[in-house]
Amino acid sequence: LEVYDKADGHKYNYKVSEKSLAGYLTEIKGNEDEGFELINTYSPIPVIVDPPVKKVVKGNPKVSEVFTFQMKALDKDNPMPEGSKDGIKTIMIIGSGEVEFGKIEIKLPGTYSYEITEINDGIKGYEYDSSIYKIVFEVKDINGKLVAESKTPFGVCFHNRFYPAVQK
Repeated sequence: LEVYDKADGHKYNYKVSEKSLAGYLTEIKGNEDEGFELINTYSPIPVIVDPPVKKVVKGNPKVSEVFTFQMKALDKDNPMPEGSKDGIKTIMIIGSGEVEFGKIEIKLPGTYSYEITEINDGIKGYEYDSSIYKIVFEVKDINGKLVAESKTPFGVCFHNRFYPAVQK
């Protein structure tokens, strides 16, 4: 661009701006003498998911036992809840009940898949549920805000049966 007017020699003043775009942060660096640099950083508003797991104990145990569950990321880059180690989060439920694995903050659009299983701790008198649940979150950017849709058709629920004849 011309710096000075050819007719009268006055210096032109330029202003650089950019229309803001949802989900992007804009930074303008530089000046008229050195030039300008426009930096756009994709930064949508993250979405939080908190997958629950439910435990149902059938039978009539005298003592409520502790049951252990794991959620494993099916992609090493998937975000995980606080307290996870090596892409695995472990939680416990006493007797029948429902708990969440913890909040997962998802910062980019995409498909996020996890596997939930119950750990067979071998507690006498119990038949364990060996189901493996795959939960999938489809995350989309809607005007700079991420929105998660669960692709898991039913909730995650494990059923164990207690047989009193073999209780501890």
